[in-house]
Amino acid sequence: MRIYNKKKFVYSLLGITLSILSLFALITKGFDLKLSVLTVILFPISLSYLRKSTSKVEVLKEKFEQKDERNQLVYQSSKAISFKVTQYFVIGLEILCIILYSFYKGEMVLACIIILAVIIKVTFLSEIFSGIYYERNL
Repeated sequence: MRIYNKKKFVYSLLGITLSILSLFALITKGFDLKLSVLTVILFPISLSYLRKSTSKVEVLKEKFEQKDERNQLVYQSSKAISFKVTQYFVIGLEILCIILYSFYKGEMVLACIIILAVIIKVTFLSEIFSGIYYERNL
């Protein structure tokens, strides 16, 4: 057996090990619904990662799909839209906290306003600086 993707192979071994440890925990400590669901889900995923890491065809197919321009465009577009949605969500929370502060004048609400303002500032600055960086380097 030859390993073609070491990262997936390590993840698969880690997942199989966690599945076995959770199975032993289920046996020794008794039934736990969350742990049993985790075990049932984690084991097949780990086995599929193991299969994909040892198959040359699967690794080549995955590398081809990663380099495909359409997939990269979809990935970048979805990341950009999710970033914008997150920005607008945080701005909405900021407005909600400002409205709550006008009614309750609590220190915790004021702390939330300050933290959300810092988050908004960081997201906008990161967007501006990354735009400048990519304009210069591309």
